[in-house]
Amino acid sequence: MKSALALILVLAGPAWSGDPGRQPPAGKQEEPRGPALQQLDRWLEKMEAEGSLFAPPRALPADEFDRRLGELVKKFQEDPIEVRDEASGELARLVRDNLWHARERIEGMMAGLHDSEVRARLEESLKLVPPLQMRAALTAKPELGKPLSLAARIKNTSAHEVFVVRSVEGSDLGRRYPRYEISLKGPEGKEVLRPGRDSLRASGARLERDDFVRLKPGDELDPFGEGSAGHGGLKAWRPERPGTYRLKLLGDYSSDSWGSWNAIELPPQLQQRLLQLGPAMGPEGIPIPEQPGDPLFELFQQVPKMTLKAGIEFVVEEPAKPK
Repeated sequence: MKSALALILVLAGPAWSGDPGRQPPAGKQEEPRGPALQQLDRWLEKMEAEGSLFAPPRALPADEFDRRLGELVKKFQEDPIEVRDEASGELARLVRDNLWHARERIEGMMAGLHDSEVRARLEESLKLVPPLQMRAALTAKPELGKPLSLAARIKNTSAHEVFVVRSVEGSDLGRRYPRYEISLKGPEGKEVLRPGRDSLRASGARLERDDFVRLKPGDELDPFGEGSAGHGGLKAWRPERPGTYRLKLLGDYSSDSWGSWNAIELPPQLQQRLLQLGPAMGPEGIPIPEQPGDPLFELFQQVPKMTLKAGIEFVVEEPAKPK
């Protein structure tokens, strides 16, 4: 039995797109989404519903992706048009299954192409690629009574430079943006670790310049790495029983409110007390003003407002019995 099955996942969409339970921020209208992004939304919702978040990844090695891409490019040059349209559908599926490296491989292919129709079809497929993606994997065999070795990566899959924000104090509680929430289900399907929104721990620390990380196209970041606040719940958790576990990681960048990135939503029993302490604590309900020319606010505007998800399924085995 494999000790760990690591899965990628991916994803994204604008702040409130593809999520029926999320409403657009007050005063902001939802932007129209083209057919390609609507198709991606449906695909992501289907994956979530059927649980294929935890299925073995369908991603291809780069050389195999290039081979398949080359075959489709040849079809784009054939007649009749039905053949070319069918190839576009195949390309969309290929891109969706390989979002992690699709852009760099397709743009590399386009560099040597001059056929305007082929280039147009390849450019249309790139609309399926969101600006950021996230992966998660275990870097060591999980063992009873020992902490998990979780590695997470956020990659800039856009064609331009962006900023992302690593985990900061309160991110793991889901009480401020960016939210990095982990939920974990054990062998019987029961939740053994869930986002700590009922925790009383809080912080009023504002974002600092070092919390923002510049990512060029193709660059990656470990949101729980050096310089971050990590994830308190995961650090404290230990598997107590052998069996199959499912871990889901949510990276939520969806809020376009500067105040919600510099504030923590506290449990009701602490709200009144914190309000008495004044706006320096910066809880929700005491907005931090958006000041023109504030360099941090300008960086914040370059953070893609979207939601990322990743999942892994792993097996904790019974310890070997001494002979």
